[in-house]
Amino acid sequence: MSVEIRTLEKERVEGGTVTIDGSFLNSGYVRKMYTTDPERFIRIPPVPHAHDFGEYFVLVSGVAKLVHKDSSGNLRARDLEQGKSYYVPADIPHQAIVNDGIVEVFFPKFDPSTARIEKFSEQFV
Repeated sequence: MSVEIRTLEKERVEGGTVTIDGSFLNSGYVRKMYTTDPERFIRIPPVPHAHDFGEYFVLVSGVAKLVHKDSSGNLRARDLEQGKSYYVPADIPHQAIVNDGIVEVFFPKFDPSTARIEKFSEQFV
């Protein structure tokens, strides 16, 4: 039996750190783990967006809220519960905020040159 050792990318973001696993368990998915600095918050992503693939959010610790626009353009907010996963379908404008905690986000690998990602100027949270 062999053990695969991988180096995860880490980068600083406003309010904390994001750890990126570009080949999560060889599943075809990317895993990003957002960890806030003590008594800080992180917006995920920094500006609201929508894209042509769905993604999952899992609250590991702390407090988090997921906000999305419904089909009528109204904002809908949901408080995330620790340990539960939340799916955001493709093409749904969304943004999350995590306070003093950790959120994991899973999404399929994509080619940035061909993926359709739309960013919004107003903050949702």
